[in-house]
Amino acid sequence: MSVALDPPHGLHDPGHGTPPRAPGSVRRTATTEIVRPEGAAGPLHLLGAARDLGTAPDGTASVLRTAETTAVVVGGRVEELRTAPAHPGTADLLGLRAASGWRTALDAALPDERAARSPLFLLLDDVPVTSLISGYALMIEGPSAAPAGGATSPAGAALSAALGASAGICSGWREDGTMMVHIRSRGSLPPMQGPVAPELRTADADGWHAFGPLPPGAMRRHRRLDVAADPADPAVLVVDAMFRDSHTSLAGTETVLHEYDVRARVDRATGTVLAAQALPRVLPWQECPAAAASAGRLAGTAVADLRARVRAEFGGTSTCTHLTDALRELEDVVALAADLPG
Repeated sequence: MSVALDPPHGLHDPGHGTPPRAPGSVRRTATTEIVRPEGAAGPLHLLGAARDLGTAPDGTASVLRTAETTAVVVGGRVEELRTAPAHPGTADLLGLRAASGWRTALDAALPDERAARSPLFLLLDDVPVTSLISGYALMIEGPSAAPAGGATSPAGAALSAALGASAGICSGWREDGTMMVHIRSRGSLPPMQGPVAPELRTADADGWHAFGPLPPGAMRRHRRLDVAADPADPAVLVVDAMFRDSHTSLAGTETVLHEYDVRARVDRATGTVLAAQALPRVLPWQECPAAAASAGRLAGTAVADLRARVRAEFGGTSTCTHLTDALRELEDVVALAADLPG
């Protein structure tokens, strides 16, 4: 199925499948489904699943860790939160806004999971952004997402919030860019339509953890992080990661909204990033790909400090909020490297 694209749109080159697992590597995969089972005006459900998989030098696969989360967001606040494994600290997160301040509260509530860079921490760390991007589905669905009774539609509310708070937040929201110019001139977002989403899973049954088809009107965030020693130089870790946000239309077609590949090399002894490169694959506007160059700024940074550095320094039109989400996960190389043979 082909999709007609307007000239201002950005890259539309989604990845097909997933690279084979390297012998002697560790792979983390994670997904968060972003759904509103009661309709557009109902609660937002964030359903997370993650798994760490070790691949021995002989190719044998073994599950190292798993996690699942269910967060129910009502009126912008997390009213229900269930996790496996269970953690007593999650009680401190109930009632908090699933937005600014969540990650600081998470660090305080689950310091052990934060220190372990666990799959559970990764899923909970994604709550603010998966909650935020849920607005894409409402905006894409347009009038069909509006509640009954003439109330302000969630899409309209999301647009108003964007106008008030998001200008200049990243490369795609630059003041003179496609999106902001269209909003100012026409009072609406430009049409958003990404390419049809290719299947990420391959014949390798262990390549990803299990997840089902994405329901109409829902979104999903996909993450993959592979870590292995460089065969030519075992003192260097080779990192291969991907990040995709997708949406299934009410007609049942899944399309990609954002997708990046990220490559990095890390000194195994010091944990220092030697080089990092972001490869944009799908981005909504023509201004967005310029953000990819910001990944190179990670060189010289300790991977253990990446979340803090990205939060503090990666903002504005030189980068991309979706790219920074992809870069933050590179901190988890610390945990995965500990599971490598040798």
